[in-house]
Amino acid sequence: MMTTESNQDPESKQQQEIKKRRWRILAVAVILSVLTLLVLCVILAFTVFKLKHPRTQLVSATVDGVAPRVSFPALKIELNITLDLEILVENPNRASFKHGPGKSLVFYRGKQVGEVDLAPGRIPARGSETIRARLTIEADEFVSELGNLIRDVSSGELCQVAIGFPDLRVRRQECRNKTKL
Repeated sequence: MMTTESNQDPESKQQQEIKKRRWRILAVAVILSVLTLLVLCVILAFTVFKLKHPRTQLVSATVDGVAPRVSFPALKIELNITLDLEILVENPNRASFKHGPGKSLVFYRGKQVGEVDLAPGRIPARGSETIRARLTIEADEFVSELGNLIRDVSSGELCQVAIGFPDLRVRRQECRNKTKL
């Protein structure tokens, strides 16, 4: 004889309902757990693990050399000044990062006036590292912008480095800079 649903005893029906309810509760709990975990990951990504720009500070600048050069038949005077720089890089992030060898260009009013050679290195998480770099300034490139240069220096908009003569030592330095990644 075959049993149908109407012939089942009430206790068996009640057990099936309890099983269905348990599965529903379990499914809702799993979905809520996954959603909570997802929301938590999004919050952490936008707060704790948000990338922050490293801060840089010029620690030291020393004159390594001055190289004047005069070329003929068309009179051309070139003057290169080489500075050895020590730059402190502070990393506020919770992860360290590596940087490869690089070259930064120095511009004044849209015209390249120098370049910096950067050695590879690693900046620790929530730490700092001093990077040594060599800056070559093509001082002769400023000649065409001499009027603007004098105005900018008098208004205090340039990095101020006072170089002594004849010993060519950096006497004073005051710089404001920005890092754009």
